[in-house]
Amino acid sequence: PPPPPPPPSGLPAGAGAPPGTAPRLSFSSDPSAPAEPENAAEKPAIGRKFPYRVALEEGKRYSWCACGLTKKEPFCDGSHKHTQGIKPVRFVAERSEKRFLCGCKQSSNKPFCDLTHVSVIAKGLFGKNEHSMTDSRRAEVEASIASGAKK
Repeated sequence: PPPPPPPPSGLPAGAGAPPGTAPRLSFSSDPSAPAEPENAAEKPAIGRKFPYRVALEEGKRYSWCACGLTKKEPFCDGSHKHTQGIKPVRFVAERSEKRFLCGCKQSSNKPFCDLTHVSVIAKGLFGKNEHSMTDSRRAEVEASIASGAKK
C-alpha cells in the first residue's frame, strides 16, 4: 500500500504515537471493527480538531479528558460526571518530554494523538461524524454542568 500522507504542517511524523509505531489514519469506517454494544458509554464531544502539545513530567500523574467538555483541555475537570459513562484516561508520564495529546477524542491510542483528527476534519467537511456527541446532546450536558446537577 502507498505510504500515509504527511502530517499537517507543524506536526512531526508520528505525532504523539509511541516510539516505533506509526499513526493510524482512517477516512472510512473499518468494517472489521467490533460493533459498539448498546450499553456503551455515550460518545464524546470533540474538544477541538487538533492535538494539544504538552510538556509531561516524568512520574507525574495526569487525567486526560475523554468527554471533550472540560474547561481545562486537554486535562479533566470532572465534567464527565454529567455524561453517561465517559471516564478520563489516567496515566503516569514515563519520562519528561513534550507529547501531542488528542484533542478530537477519537484517537485509538488515547490519550496520545494518532492523527485521527485528520479524518475527523474530513468527515466534518464531507459527511457526518458518527463517533462524536451530537450538538444537541452536548448542549444538554453543558446545561447540566452549568446548573450543577449531577447525572
